[in-house]
Amino acid sequence: MRRVEKVPADLVDTREAAELTGFSVRTLCKWRCVRTDGPRFWKLGRRVRYSRRELSEWMDSHAVHAVSGGIHVGKESR
Repeated sequence: MRRVEKVPADLVDTREAAELTGFSVRTLCKWRCVRTDGPRFWKLGRRVRYSRRELSEWMDSHAVHAVSGGIHVGKESR
């Protein structure tokens, strides 16, 4: 018997997921096919959906807090 996972109510399509993450639709499609570290998605029939909450958590999990030469990477120096 297959385990049925609860699908979140905050689902968005690939186009909206691309807008939310800043990645292209093509990149998200490629990640679904060839990468395992892209954001989790649901396949509902032919439709692909992403959870807004999980997209946000996925983006947060890839944040970098590196310091190089006393300057935070990604911050503008003044």
